[in-house]
Amino acid sequence: MLFLIGGGALTAGVLVGFLVRRQLEKARVASAQRDARQIVEEGRKEAEAIRKEAVLQAKDTVLRAKDEWEKEAREMRRELQAQEKRLQQREETLDRKLEQLDARGEELERRERELHQQAQALEQDRKKLQEQISEQTRRLEQVAGMSAEEAKQELMANMESEARHDAARRIKQIEDEARETADKKAKEILALAIQRYAGDFV
Repeated sequence: MLFLIGGGALTAGVLVGFLVRRQLEKARVASAQRDARQIVEEGRKEAEAIRKEAVLQAKDTVLRAKDEWEKEAREMRRELQAQEKRLQQREETLDRKLEQLDARGEELERRERELHQQAQALEQDRKKLQEQISEQTRRLEQVAGMSAEEAKQELMANMESEARHDAARRIKQIEDEARETADKKAKEILALAIQRYAGDFV
């Protein structure tokens, strides 16, 4: 009888121990699961935080790159505008110089025509003077009975003063015109020098 009671108690003890171990195992499993879920949740939160930080850093990098690019673009536009302005000024300066060269060319052509006309006029005057000398020589020969050489000497003496006066007048006229032209050319050269000097600092 006692053997049966002892055996039953032993069986009950084993069963209780098994149940206790099972409960403890379940508790450990539940705790491990909670720990795992907590670790997973913390990992998820950390990953989300990392993702958000990466997104913010990427946005900041993009914004900085955009600002830098816009700054460089503005600088390039300003430089291009400055270059275009300098080129336009140089083109305008070249156009003015070409116009001045054309004007000087026309002035030189006009002066050449005037000199040619003056040369022709002088040649005509010389011919007329020669004709007058010949005519007056002939008349002096007829009126005074002078020889051709005497009449010529007399005529030359009379006309020398007039010829000198006419030559002096023509020389003065040419000198005045040359002086006026020289003054004009000097002003043009001075203006071109000023423009060129100013253009070197553009």
